[in-house]
Amino acid sequence: MRRPFERRLRGSAGRGAAYRLAARLRRALGALRFPSAWRERFHAATSLLTLAASAQGKPGASGGPPFADAQLESSFARCAQITRRASSNFYYAFMLLPAERRRALHAVYAFCRFVDDIADDASVREPAQMLERWREELDRVYRGQPARPVSRALAASVTRFGIPREPFEEIIAGVEMDLLRSRYETFEELKLYCRRVASAVGLICIEIFGYRNPLTKVYAENLGIAFQLTNILRDVGEDAARGRIYLPLEDLRRFHVEPEEILRATFSERFAALMHFEATRARSYYNAAEAALTTQDRPSLLAAEGMRAIYRAILDRIVSADYRVFGRRQGVALPRKLYLVGRVWLGGRLRHPGGGGAA
Repeated sequence: MRRPFERRLRGSAGRGAAYRLAARLRRALGALRFPSAWRERFHAATSLLTLAASAQGKPGASGGPPFADAQLESSFARCAQITRRASSNFYYAFMLLPAERRRALHAVYAFCRFVDDIADDASVREPAQMLERWREELDRVYRGQPARPVSRALAASVTRFGIPREPFEEIIAGVEMDLLRSRYETFEELKLYCRRVASAVGLICIEIFGYRNPLTKVYAENLGIAFQLTNILRDVGEDAARGRIYLPLEDLRRFHVEPEEILRATFSERFAALMHFEATRARSYYNAAEAALTTQDRPSLLAAEGMRAIYRAILDRIVSADYRVFGRRQGVALPRKLYLVGRVWLGGRLRHPGGGGAA
């Protein structure tokens, strides 16, 4: 199942689009009513959005001063390119982070992208062997002997931010589950999958974002499950076309939906009731994540909160479409995504001027 990375911005056209979207966000946010004491901060904050947009097309746009090692600098640039080309949701949340953290997240994203594509790309021959080679490459990353460009950037990042190895192993194990099974009998089985392919990514990200309160790990775990459940609901039709059903079979039986109905993309009131049940479950994990977000760590987690806003909006879109997910991809338009991320980031800047902004 492909994790949610859809749109692309490339070259000069992409930079122009980024400028226009940043300007549109400035106008949209400018229409909001803020206390007069916040106005100066507001204009400074929205100006940073335009600066972040302009950084997309410049040398070193992966962020920060050039590395002394030109090969490593090239590896980070490659990771930024992969993230920019493959991702809309993550890319726009990442671009408002300080440069060094943004670079590290690009490296993590690129690793996840390569590993994830092993299960999703039908053209990959011998996917199990390919996944095993990535396990071996992870060994080299943590020995400081990476062999691939993406791995070189990842090795520098795990060293800089002290990222533990276990979440990366969990991600690989999660992708391996996609190679071994196409059904989940219970939600507990599905939750393990969600923890591996999504919560593990969140646990890596908070090491890069920076946190002090242990509850932030609970936040990351619950948010990852919420994201993945949203993906599953959005991609029911696409996954069915690959012969996969992620919705727990125990839930299908509860609502009298046959697996063959999903594989045939058959919409019914029973299917809508099943989807409503799953959407309510996803919302409970968004709520649990929000409850675990502490005031202490909120300023450093603005990018994650931007992602929460986007994915919750995707879930709302699925619900408002009455769960008609066959034959169409329910999503959020790019200007709306940028608006949601900017609103979260701007709110953080206004309340915590010293933290969570772009640098």
